Amino acid sequence: SESFADQVFDLLDPSGTGKVDFGEFLMHFDEVLTPAHRRVERAPVIGLADLG
Repeated sequence: SESFADQVFDLLDPSGTGKVDFGEFLMHFDEVLTPAHRRVERAPVIGLADLG
């Protein structure tokens, strides 16, 4: 709800500037929001010539 979102924003902006520092935001939400964007180890690409 909007009131819950406002409460979360207030927690992230304790000085009342109306802005949330991105680094501070990520400290709280990185694990939830960005797991899909983390680097994944991949096997080397197999070239078409190698399929021979």
